[in-house]
Amino acid sequence: MKIKTSHLIILQGLLMLVFLLITAWFNRFSADDYFCIGEIKNHSFFDIYQKLYLSWTGRWTLYFVILFFMQFNVYSYFLFAIGVLSFLMLFFSIYSVLNQMRFRLNVNYSKVTVATYTMIFIGVFFFFTHTTSQSWFWISASLAYLWSCIFFLWGLNSFLKNVPHIFDYLIMVFCALYIGGSNEVLALMVILLLFVSFFFIKKKTKIIVTLVTITFSFGIYISSPGTAFRDGLTPNLPFVDLMLYVGYGSIKYLILDGYKTILPAIVFAFPFYVLGATTTTNFSTKFSLKQELIKTGLFIAFVVVFNQFIVIYALGGLAPDRSTITSSLLGSLALVRFMFLFGNANKESNINFKPILGLMVLLLVGFNVVFFTVHYTYSKSVDERMNYIQSNKNTPVIELKKLENSGYINSAEITTDSTHFLNQHLKYGLGIKGQLVLKQD
Repeated sequence: MKIKTSHLIILQGLLMLVFLLITAWFNRFSADDYFCIGEIKNHSFFDIYQKLYLSWTGRWTLYFVILFFMQFNVYSYFLFAIGVLSFLMLFFSIYSVLNQMRFRLNVNYSKVTVATYTMIFIGVFFFFTHTTSQSWFWISASLAYLWSCIFFLWGLNSFLKNVPHIFDYLIMVFCALYIGGSNEVLALMVILLLFVSFFFIKKKTKIIVTLVTITFSFGIYISSPGTAFRDGLTPNLPFVDLMLYVGYGSIKYLILDGYKTILPAIVFAFPFYVLGATTTTNFSTKFSLKQELIKTGLFIAFVVVFNQFIVIYALGGLAPDRSTITSSLLGSLALVRFMFLFGNANKESNINFKPILGLMVLLLVGFNVVFFTVHYTYSKSVDERMNYIQSNKNTPVIELKKLENSGYINSAEITTDSTHFLNQHLKYGLGIKGQLVLKQD
């Protein structure tokens, strides 16, 4: 039986799904997570929430969600359940946007096709993301970064509707509240996009509602005493140093680390080229490869520089990779748009897509096999460590072996310094009186 092109693309999407589910299954708490676990054991929800908001940062929506879910940390499959929930939310948020675009462009794609390309987009977004171990699988960070992107996509779906209903406005308000109170970069990017859209869209009600809501939510964030406290701890960079940091951070994101992120994302996005080439409707009558490459490149570069500037200005230092997920999401959207239009403009080229798609499937199979082994070995080493700690919990100093490579899972490794915050957080969460220390190599 001959394998169809569509079957190879579906297989690519399914292999991405298998990878995400397996990784979520082997996911384990990071050492930082045990601080929250320890707090939940010893304090009330309100006391912890107040402490975080007043003395850490003003991420008021994020803290509510983290503290709500972390109440269930004692259950064996908690992290897997959170991972599945995150992927389901991500799937349906992307599916809703692609489905909305199907209606707006008046193309007759089947639900299976939309679902397949939803999984392909998830793969593009995943590979485009820097340190997916933190922003996708580390619960303390994923609820801030991945979930804010999910709510951005859900809000975008309602925003794109020509005649939004009251329920759509409620979704836009909810999503704007969450983004404004959890991810400052995405919040400022949405505010900028809404401000620009105000001058080009005639029906301004949804713009005003969303803009007012996200500005209000972000205002609660930045006016927090915790945010002011954190700002007092971080240095204020001189303008020249700020620009140098932004320049280096942008080059690092786009070029130095691009071979690990952007290049795999481009490869994984190839099915969108196939979709454009096999779509009968012509959307690319005035398509110019040079112009579209420049437009796409400039858009991604602008988003990256904006992202770097906001974070570096706030921190007074280089941006942590997990904070660049806004660049990754918007960059992924720009990339798949380009691939679709490029394919649509070359649909008369009669390219045989099967060898390319077949090779991509084989690469994904190998990718799954390799990281199944890596993640299984890592999770086993973490479980063995936890059992060892419990067996020696009354020992004054508990020396621990180094954990195995964590792959795409955020590592729970501690340090050789028993006073390090990672060691202290793990000790606090587990209720250990003695010292936890990593053995010297």
